[in-house]
Amino acid sequence: MKQLSRIAAVAALTMMTVPAGAQATAPPGMQAGGLVPPSSQSGPPAPQPLQPTATQKRLEQADSEDSGRGLEFVYFGVEGGFQHAALQNIHKSGDLVAGSVRTNDVGALLGATIGVRLLFLTIGPRFRFAHFHDWDLWSLNLDAGWRIPLGNFEPYGMLSGGYSRLANSADGVLGSGNAVSVKGFNVRLGGGVDYFITNVLSVGGVVTVELLGLSRGAVGQTGAYAADSSALGIGLAGSAVAGLHF
Repeated sequence: MKQLSRIAAVAALTMMTVPAGAQATAPPGMQAGGLVPPSSQSGPPAPQPLQPTATQKRLEQADSEDSGRGLEFVYFGVEGGFQHAALQNIHKSGDLVAGSVRTNDVGALLGATIGVRLLFLTIGPRFRFAHFHDWDLWSLNLDAGWRIPLGNFEPYGMLSGGYSRLANSADGVLGSGNAVSVKGFNVRLGGGVDYFITNVLSVGGVVTVELLGLSRGAVGQTGAYAADSSALGIGLAGSAVAGLHF
């Protein structure tokens, strides 16, 4: 009986150890009851980040160079400088002013402008007043400009045209009272640059050249102004400017 008991015990131990050994030697990826779920390492490779395109690089560079001023809708500016005016050096028909009056002179210039802006385009009126030895010259123009933002610097070009008028200076040498009226048009081309000290305040300079077309009617029966006259001249101006931008 003892021998049978030993044999039965050995058989029982053998039956208990065989499944454990089989489980230990199971092929990879197999478990009792089914397949082993694939590990994260056996999946498809993670997508690599896309390299920035040339356009994206340019946009990033422009963003880093941007002054951060934001959009501008309205501007106001004042200017002061000097203007050279040659009233009839291109063409004249008769004498625009009396022979004793200077027609080629340099004088002080003051001006103001206000307008609106849409992205790079600006448009608005500009008033200028220049004082010369024998007469004053003032103009009222409509300016159209194109601006190129480069950080805090902003170069620009402008084209304008409008009304010009010659007026008596303090000496009143054009004629007695307001009898002599010299007026006409101007066409102006210019360019300049602004530097933005803050988001709304700028300082800079502008240079303009213009064509002057002036004429007057006859005044009196005799004298320097007895016949009609017209002339074409040029003007050249340089100004320091200060502006507010909103």
